[in-house]
Amino acid sequence: MADIRKFGDKVLNSKHGNKKITFDLRFIPSQKPVPLVIFLHGFKGFKDWGHFNLMADEFAQQGFAVLKMNFSHNGTSPSHPIDFIDLEAFGNNNFSIELDDVDVVIEHLFSTNEEWIQNIDLSQLFIIGHSKGGATALIKGLEDSRIKAVGTLASVLFVKERYSQDLEDWKEKGVKFIWNGRTEQNMPLYFQLAEDVLKNSDRFNLPHLLQDYPKPALLVHGTADEAVAFSETDLIKEDNPSVKVVAIEGANHTFGGKHPYDINALPHDSKTAVHLLSDFFHDHVIKNP
Repeated sequence: MADIRKFGDKVLNSKHGNKKITFDLRFIPSQKPVPLVIFLHGFKGFKDWGHFNLMADEFAQQGFAVLKMNFSHNGTSPSHPIDFIDLEAFGNNNFSIELDDVDVVIEHLFSTNEEWIQNIDLSQLFIIGHSKGGATALIKGLEDSRIKAVGTLASVLFVKERYSQDLEDWKEKGVKFIWNGRTEQNMPLYFQLAEDVLKNSDRFNLPHLLQDYPKPALLVHGTADEAVAFSETDLIKEDNPSVKVVAIEGANHTFGGKHPYDINALPHDSKTAVHLLSDFFHDHVIKNP
């Protein structure tokens, strides 16, 4: 296997709350610049969660540069990239902030003169998101002409239904808490999340947007997903040839991964997902830009 060059962690300023965005980059040097995949983590996630680094390495082996980023309000920090030390930031995260964070990263890519950028073909810019990050990826892919195609892993598709429930009680208290069994933390979600979803109900309405989605998109989903039911993909209609759904039989929400993940090999379902997305980008985008 070819040696992968790795750069990280880079730190950028978010547009919100004096928080920081962190990203890393990996690719295999070649004679010509390679396409770039931006990878977005999901809810209660971060860029180095579980087997995500192994997934990025596998994408690199398939001929892509991979940029994994931590959203500015995901609860981690540049000095503690895998620990939820800033629950106040976590509670104040929302889709609009995440979309702005992706924009900050893309703007940096197009403006930086760092040495590594010479290895990247920014005319072939793709984005992938896991779970909640899949919804962010689909919305950003629609709004940003620089993104040529979108892939998702176990994506949330019904944003309003998932993130604006129990409104009266939530609004009255101002906060509700989500238990993180792994870290044994009660993680706050402030009512501003629901307000952001309701204010942007058209912008975040994926069931409607995906009916006429104008770019190539591949949604990879496990049939045994315990967090985002595979049945949510039923909203994808066959009459939109741009959007495809591929099921991985028996795969769970993380495609066999967990955190921490101390095995130096990708779970079978994750490797399958990476190859599905890699083949999709190669077959439907790179050869026919």
